Amino acid sequence: MKKLRDVKATLKRVSESFISEPEGDIVLDKKTKRQGYRFSISKLKWISKDEVRVSAGSYSGNMGSDSCVYTLKKENDEWEIASKEECVVS
Repeated sequence: MKKLRDVKATLKRVSESFISEPEGDIVLDKKTKRQGYRFSISKLKWISKDEVRVSAGSYSGNMGSDSCVYTLKKENDEWEIASKEECVVS
């Protein structure tokens, strides 16, 4: 979560968004009505204290989604993406 603080975007809970069907099934902020993204982690499996496999993805709207299985490794107290596989994009 520490790295997410450096992202130049507003991060909110998924409950603060909705899927707007009339506009083409896009993700919108409930308060501002601005388009956004939903990020999710569906599986997390620890391989060791310094390695984890994560299934993660995002959704922005109709035909705007992706997911991959990432292997993350901790090196020098920083988590880095070591590999990604099984990616799906629409």
